[in-house]
Amino acid sequence: MTNIKEQTLVAEIDHLDEKGNGKAVIWRESDKGSNPRKLKLTIPQTLIGESVQVVVDDPDKKRRKVIPVEILTASHERTDAACPHFELCGGCVWQHWTYEGQLKHKTKHVKNALKRKGLDFERSVWTTLGITVIRWSSLFPLKGILECMNKGISVRSSHWKRV
Repeated sequence: MTNIKEQTLVAEIDHLDEKGNGKAVIWRESDKGSNPRKLKLTIPQTLIGESVQVVVDDPDKKRRKVIPVEILTASHERTDAACPHFELCGGCVWQHWTYEGQLKHKTKHVKNALKRKGLDFERSVWTTLGITVIRWSSLFPLKGILECMNKGISVRSSHWKRV
């Protein structure tokens, strides 16, 4: 059964949150004709600058986490994920992002953190050259890792529902 309130929207990813999910804001007309209302979307598996189509189950809310239905305009930093379970699993969050893009984003993040503390980035961080190995970060708690190793992968955002 389809939710009557469901809306299909197009969102532009303008930044990433601390967990690597894309963030977008959509302004909607108010029912009463007064000020427009803001809908903040969290969209996993997206990158900054991408345009994605999403289905919002309850657009009257102020915040929603949604899955992209289709990527309308892909980032030039998007790449194919190495793992076939990437879209289902909750472990690696940036397999769809080139290493150069990840490095640029992480460098910017560190620069901003040091700047907030009043430190100079160029003096505080040494650049290491020649690194070609990527270490994927994982969000699995230890229980989830052991379960995954023993029984298979777990679906993202499902409290470890087995696939």
